[in-house]
Amino acid sequence: MTEDNGTSSDAVRTVEQELALLNVRRLRVFLPVMAVVHLAHVLALRTVDLSKPLAEQRWQRGLWLVNTATLPIAVALALVVWALPAKSAADVRAAHRRIADVVLVAYMLFASSTTVFDQHISTSVHAFVLGALATAFILRPSFGGAAAGYAIGTAVVLVGARATQSSAAGLSSAYLGALTVAAIAFALSRTVARAARREFDDRTTIEQQKSALEAQGAELRTLNAQLEQRVDDQVREIVARATEVEALNAQLAERVQERSRELSRALARIAKENEARQLPEGAVLGGRVVILSLLGRGGMGAVYLGRDRVTDQRVAVKVLQAASAQELEELQRFLREAEATARVNHSAIVKSLAVDVSDDGQFFQILELVDGVTLATVIERLGPMPWTIAARLIAVVADALSTAHAANIVHRDVKPENIMLTRTGPGVKVLDFGIARVRASSEEPELVSTNPTRSGVLLGTPRYMAPEQIVDPAAVNDRTDVYALALVLYVAVAGRLPFDAPTMGEVFAAHAMAEPALLDSKVSGVPQTLSALVHRCLAKSTGARPSATELRDALTALADDAGITTSWESWADLVERTRSAETNPDATSTLVAKVGA
Repeated sequence: MTEDNGTSSDAVRTVEQELALLNVRRLRVFLPVMAVVHLAHVLALRTVDLSKPLAEQRWQRGLWLVNTATLPIAVALALVVWALPAKSAADVRAAHRRIADVVLVAYMLFASSTTVFDQHISTSVHAFVLGALATAFILRPSFGGAAAGYAIGTAVVLVGARATQSSAAGLSSAYLGALTVAAIAFALSRTVARAARREFDDRTTIEQQKSALEAQGAELRTLNAQLEQRVDDQVREIVARATEVEALNAQLAERVQERSRELSRALARIAKENEARQLPEGAVLGGRVVILSLLGRGGMGAVYLGRDRVTDQRVAVKVLQAASAQELEELQRFLREAEATARVNHSAIVKSLAVDVSDDGQFFQILELVDGVTLATVIERLGPMPWTIAARLIAVVADALSTAHAANIVHRDVKPENIMLTRTGPGVKVLDFGIARVRASSEEPELVSTNPTRSGVLLGTPRYMAPEQIVDPAAVNDRTDVYALALVLYVAVAGRLPFDAPTMGEVFAAHAMAEPALLDSKVSGVPQTLSALVHRCLAKSTGARPSATELRDALTALADDAGITTSWESWADLVERTRSAETNPDATSTLVAKVGA
């Protein structure tokens, strides 16, 4: 082949071999078919009708002669083709590469001879056109074979037309038709050859890419196998080291536990000693407060009756237990309560007068002295109270909490034990801001941890916890206090909580999922408006609850509509009646700001 367009000699050879095999496969069909066609013409044209014109007789004799001559050639070529292998490129011989050229020349001679004899009755070159185009489409000859075959055929047509055509127009038509058809057939043959070469190039490129990808895949599989082996080795090494670490951790855990037991015993001894020791009468803390007597003691510390040297008034002095087993946690709670009570200015919230550290390192807080009893004690000894008195009482507490909320403080432990009834105005005090959430502003983070005790420990009293305190403590906001205050109102009127479950787990589940019983279904005489208000405050979603301010206004309006003018003087009477109901008349009746449990 003379046209390779930069294709390498090996590629050219491979293309030639493929085209040769393609020719063989096609000629195995083409040649037997043409042999049958030739035989049919020989049989059909063997008898000449002498009555027909001389030109037609010559045409018939010529066609018979051409088909008779071509028939043995077609049979011989068919036998040759069927003797050649048609599958393996390794078996391609010279006969393979030249067979298409031979067939092309033979059939261009057949087509051109047929065209010459057709000139006796017509000036057309139909036979030559058919032969040239058929061979161009069916065969894949070499460049030289195509050039020779179409040139020979064209020459035969031109010579025959000159011998048979008497008119210049007929001769011109034959010449022009033969030359045009030969040029088209040759160009078509070359176009098909180039297309085959491009196809081969594309296929070769794809095969090369496929081989490259397969090689890369094999390399990747090898690398993966190596990587897996390394990972397995590292895993085994990690497991071995983990086993060593576990053994060391077990030893360390045993040592830590032993050390913890030693510290616990030491702290227990210190705590026992401190329990027996209390500040003596006349002791002075921080140069400001004089200790008069012990009022009470709790796990967090002790509360003393004292005298403030600055105001010369009696005060409550809360002293943090220095040797507490949870000293850091208790200190955080102690400081939180001091900060919260100092930031809120409301008559129903115990005033924090000072917080300081004594010379010997004891933290203490000076609070106003409150004389009264807790709401829990009142309910325990006197039973449920009329809803009108409870509404007035809780309205004052709601007002105090509203002030705290305005200062970005959420109490988080509202319950009857933290609400004290007093004999002086306003008649109610809210106690224990020890676990309050304190923020500098609504946009700033908390000043202290939301969980100052231990990770995973819930903050608050379970029976008065809002759902968000149990499910998502980070979602706690001012409406958390509203939920708890509604429970306080409920128990003050009904004498029991709406969720009466025997275990803490059932209590938590009830707060999170159960629908509370309506207040008016438990206590007769309670207006539906109050029952609906309490039910709204106990909504599971914080957004569905009213604010403390809205609760205060609603409770005040209900009491006003009922014509009740209950004031703190009535609550002072409750204080006296509660004290009169004490089972132990010798027990102290003066309660102050709570000692942390």
